[in-house]
Amino acid sequence: MDVVFGMNWLIFNRVHINCCAKTVVFPRPEEDSSLISSKEMTKSLSEQAEVFAMFASLKLESGNKMEELPIVCEFPD
Repeated sequence: MDVVFGMNWLIFNRVHINCCAKTVVFPRPEEDSSLISSKEMTKSLSEQAEVFAMFASLKLESGNKMEELPIVCEFPD
């Protein structure tokens, strides 16, 4: 992702980050959140549904190691 929000913003908006599934869910307060497949997304768009989607792609172009990335260095385990 190109943008990383602060923890207070994530908590306030009840954002769910699932590292294993590589998903980020932004639920609406009045509705349950749902994940849909690309096929379901295409169908919804053809029916002129109101759809909000976020697509993220990570590509490691440099030879940096994970521990050299600034955000990982701030929170060592």
